[in-house]
Amino acid sequence: MTEGHTPTVGPKDGESFRTYVLKPRGITFHPAARTFAGRHFASIFRKEDYSDNYKHSRVWLNLSQDEMQLIAEQFEIGILLYQNEAYAERIAGDYLIRRDVLQRPTRSDTLVLTHYVCKWGLNPPKNDQPGYNMDFGPPTIGGTTARKPYTFNFNSDQTFMLSSSIFPPLVRNRLYDMGMQVGKGGLCPYLTFEMGKTADMHQTEAENRIAIASTSWLHRRCVLRARANQAVAGKLSERTLSGLSHYGIIIFGSSFSVWATHPVLKDGATGIGNEDSIVGYSISKLWQGGLDFSGGVRTYEAWQNWIHSWGLGPFLESVREDVTSLTTWGDEEGVSVVEGTAEMTTGI
Repeated sequence: MTEGHTPTVGPKDGESFRTYVLKPRGITFHPAARTFAGRHFASIFRKEDYSDNYKHSRVWLNLSQDEMQLIAEQFEIGILLYQNEAYAERIAGDYLIRRDVLQRPTRSDTLVLTHYVCKWGLNPPKNDQPGYNMDFGPPTIGGTTARKPYTFNFNSDQTFMLSSSIFPPLVRNRLYDMGMQVGKGGLCPYLTFEMGKTADMHQTEAENRIAIASTSWLHRRCVLRARANQAVAGKLSERTLSGLSHYGIIIFGSSFSVWATHPVLKDGATGIGNEDSIVGYSISKLWQGGLDFSGGVRTYEAWQNWIHSWGLGPFLESVREDVTSLTTWGDEEGVSVVEGTAEMTTGI
């Protein structure tokens, strides 16, 4: 059964969405052992190796005990008064999510590491645009499985990505021409938020929306790595796809959950860095807890700060390496993405 003119299935359709949209693309949910943020990331990187990056960002949470108690009370009250998604978004926006300021493209005196968007995501082309009615999102795996079109919008509640201002103007322009940038302001999203809940929304829908966003963004990141490997073929060692990731946080009522997405590679393809080695994406829940008590808020703070530390640490540096390979920029001129003067790394 091919996609043809069959009706679409959306995230709110629960298990049907997973069967007919996610599964044919090799996108699956897998159980994972519950773990604390520090333990999860300790095997991936050390914060002290990227301290120079962190000082340029304002995304960090540093809540006092009184602030944690206030936030917990706000979530508890929201449940008692049957508040909706807008309330959860407001509490998160007011107390939990910190952002770097947006920067004019013409400025060159400030280095901004993250770019933030709200209610926005990759969406399929409309009927008057190139690519309309073509498969959208991660590709299907094989051609015999019944499947539904990947032709719905996903406008994630909040998305964090790297700011394109960390690269010089010529590199930005080349990335934009290649389709690697997300609009003009950012590239390579690393953290997606989904928030609920409404009267007719189940947590499965929020999880499906996280799956859409995470796999779509991670697929683009894998394409960047694969293109970089193609550019250096025969010159430098290729970098594997196996270590690439995307993180998601769901705030659902007074609870939150943390999700990690990774590419699934063909057997024996662990060290291979091309797109053909990908046979899907695996999504795992790392943590679920409450926000209606101060200890839960403290745990949330740890997870969010660790994810940003990863995003502005090893994730940023891996993007820098791939962009350098892809655009043949950086090593020849001795220019570092983060270090050096703002004049060398920002501005237009």
